[in-house]
Amino acid sequence: MIIFTRLGAQFVDALHKVQVFACVGGLLSAAALEFPIRQAEAATIFTNYDGTQTEAFGSPNYIAVSFILGVNAEFTGAAAFIHAISPLGNGPTPSFEMALYKADERKPGATPLWTSGSVNVDASETPNLVSVSDNGPQLFLGRGVEYFLALILTNNTRTSFVVWLDDGPNSLQTYGSQNGASWEDLGKDTFQFEINGAPLAAGAVPEPSTWALLLAGFIGLNFMGWRRSARSAARSAIG
Repeated sequence: MIIFTRLGAQFVDALHKVQVFACVGGLLSAAALEFPIRQAEAATIFTNYDGTQTEAFGSPNYIAVSFILGVNAEFTGAAAFIHAISPLGNGPTPSFEMALYKADERKPGATPLWTSGSVNVDASETPNLVSVSDNGPQLFLGRGVEYFLALILTNNTRTSFVVWLDDGPNSLQTYGSQNGASWEDLGKDTFQFEINGAPLAAGAVPEPSTWALLLAGFIGLNFMGWRRSARSAARSAIG
């Protein structure tokens, strides 16, 4: 009888070990999803730039252009095709800012996901594609999700200003704002810009189910630990 009891206890212990390994595997899988792996080095993951220089747009203060990515990616920066102008040659250094928004009811959201800070550019006779890198916390963008790249031109004056060039290859939904809070539909336009990022492995962008999987794993581990403690206490009492 004692032999069968010991064999049964060993079998239960082995079964619990299998359960522990399953829970740990679930936790590791969730962690892999929570910390996506780059599939490639940073590159241009969306472009509406072709270098055409026939039109420019300098107001309102905020201009936001819609785009949708075809890949999951870690955002690494953006570029805008702009022309910095100082008509009299003695104005302040032209500057602008860029911001990235996630769409909210097809408009830019209330809070930007990323801002570039002030970007100073030298006035010149020709436009330039000005790139800014993201040096902040990791930011993951989802495939099929609508985002907006905005240019902020609040530093423009009569003697020093920046304009964003049109005539890109595609017409994209555009919004304008004077304060970055209330957006006006400007229809579709062809502003030129690029979004840079590192593509991620398929399914790498974290989902709400990731957190559920992590929670289930922790609950399972805690429950098994409690059962083992209770069983040990029971054996001690019997012995």
